[in-house]
Amino acid sequence: MEPALLRVVLAGGTGHFGSRVARALLARPDVNLRLLVPPGTEESVLGDLADRGATVVEAELSDDGALDAALEGAHAVVSAVGASPMLLVAGQLHLLKAAQRQGVRRFIPSGYALNASALEDGEGASAEERLRVAETVARSGVGHTFVRVGSFMEVTLSPMAGLFDFHARRAYRWGSGEELFDVTSMEDAAHLLATVVDDPRAHNRRLEFSGDVVSFNGVVALYEEVTDKRLEVVDMGTLKELKARVLHGRDVGPPGLPRAAGPALLALLSGEARLHDAANSAYPQLTCVRVRDYLAHHFGANAPLEQASA
Repeated sequence: MEPALLRVVLAGGTGHFGSRVARALLARPDVNLRLLVPPGTEESVLGDLADRGATVVEAELSDDGALDAALEGAHAVVSAVGASPMLLVAGQLHLLKAAQRQGVRRFIPSGYALNASALEDGEGASAEERLRVAETVARSGVGHTFVRVGSFMEVTLSPMAGLFDFHARRAYRWGSGEELFDVTSMEDAAHLLATVVDDPRAHNRRLEFSGDVVSFNGVVALYEEVTDKRLEVVDMGTLKELKARVLHGRDVGPPGLPRAAGPALLALLSGEARLHDAANSAYPQLTCVRVRDYLAHHFGANAPLEQASA
């Protein structure tokens, strides 16, 4: 007898991170994946997810009837919706209510990385709004798992975060540069979600997972080691000065960095976003990309030409 399939509904599965989650779930032979997309989503946005086995279901997150139909018989709902208040707050709360009505066993809300909003246009939901969603999920009676991975490596090690611009060979230092922070690649975070979606150990708990722990100065040293190129380090000011700029809605530099990036940058460097109970040892099958390997792959001597030219 074939094992029963785990029926998973994924919202936001066509974005930068969500598409990785979709592929990680589809890699599990015991998963039947329903991909929840807005009506009218073009095939080009879906990529090869339907060919890989995903069932595409069109539904607005504000349409209760469509959500009920999409979630009928589902065992788990995974959200990878964007960081805007409309999606992360209102959209997820509608999705949660549908999960309640349909008797879903596991709900995994979005909000995995503190700097995910940098992947999108516009401002992300505030910390207070994110807390409201988390509290509502916890009180809902639906089995849930909160997954936190620190910051996405692909964002933190790019100009989007306001710290490193490797193509310009420049880095922008706030504080001493020795402040530690957690980074995890989107690929590793996606595989973690696919692993814990039905793991009993993750039921009704917050699960922290860290790909690597580094500092600003440590990243600079690693880049210079793997590329044999020097970075120009620009000292921006103290963390106290960074906090003041964020509180007053001022630019936190470098030029062109959206002001909306300020809160995530402050949380990253102040220690507010540090992970204190990483569960990596509980999932030894998940091998994480380290920052050194990431830099070597993208900027080292054997990197693709357009990347290695930085």
